[in-house]
Amino acid sequence: MNRLYRYWLIFLRYANAIDLHSAKASGNHDVAAWCRLRISQIDNEIDILRMQG
Repeated sequence: MNRLYRYWLIFLRYANAIDLHSAKASGNHDVAAWCRLRISQIDNEIDILRMQG
């Protein structure tokens, strides 16, 4: 289950990275900041899962 959840988080990180790129390209700084925050949270969750095993 952890492996599937980790793949899901990696997919979400990829999707947020695409959103971040689009927000930066359009000049929407509020959405870009939100995407950076979300990517940071997802990275933290991925790191926790990797440390658990």
